[in-house]
Amino acid sequence: MCSKMAIPLHVPQQALKAMGIAALVVLPLFFGCETVHSLAVGTPYEPYNALRGGYSETALATDVVRVVFRGNSSTSKERAQDLALLRAADLSRQAGFKFFTVLYEENGGAVAGDQEIVTPKCEIRVQFLNEKAPGAVVFDDAFISATMRKKYEVP
Repeated sequence: MCSKMAIPLHVPQQALKAMGIAALVVLPLFFGCETVHSLAVGTPYEPYNALRGGYSETALATDVVRVVFRGNSSTSKERAQDLALLRAADLSRQAGFKFFTVLYEENGGAVAGDQEIVTPKCEIRVQFLNEKAPGAVVFDDAFISATMRKKYEVP
């Protein structure tokens, strides 16, 4: 069976009721252990998957990108925002830049069916920079990457 099947104490009671205890036994058989684990503790830092959520990005220019992070019902708004920033930092570094600034941010969510289960979504548009722009809020790629990876135990 799965090594990560222990249910953390912070799983919302409504989520447990919605899933049912039987689902915890059946889901790993169909979707694998990682899906069940992400349903319990929040969306992992990975490319978007319809079952688990994750990040996606669209290049809008050579130095501008839109990053969207969608979480599941166990993902906090803060986690969605932080992992969107981590993705922006990773993309900035991959493109050879040292800094980035957020040009636009939108936070929202969705309700699944007739239940009040909110799944957070954070969309940011960022511009990559080689130098800090005066008067702008500028993020250091290396700092954001190290901070968020440590906070969420992302390799």
